[in-house]
Amino acid sequence: MRQERTADRRVEHAQFVVLLPFVLTLVSLGILATVYLFSLGDIRTPVEWGSVVATGAITATYGFAAWLIGQRRAAGGYLAIILFGWTIARTFWAQQITINTIYSVVAIAVIMRAADELNFKWRLPSPR
Repeated sequence: MRQERTADRRVEHAQFVVLLPFVLTLVSLGILATVYLFSLGDIRTPVEWGSVVATGAITATYGFAAWLIGQRRAAGGYLAIILFGWTIARTFWAQQITINTIYSVVAIAVIMRAADELNFKWRLPSPR
């Protein structure tokens, strides 16, 4: 019984670390849409729509990964690790460490803790 609760908690934590960037980006896109729609006619900030569409697609991918993790599917965990890994790779390209980078490292660690429950083919070695 206790192992089952621990397993459920690990999956919930993994799902939460993926849902956090999803929700925060949705809020940011909502703020952008509100500012764009209700700004005065002469004072419009130019928006690069390609960037907005790319952000929306990545946000949808985070949401899809969180949904798959909630279903205990390994594909959701792999997809989330790829997304967070891309954030870490961009850090090396930009040559600066940000809060997103640190969060991505922690998120990958949390997802890997739930590897057994998500049925990953590759798991971290057990300390037992």
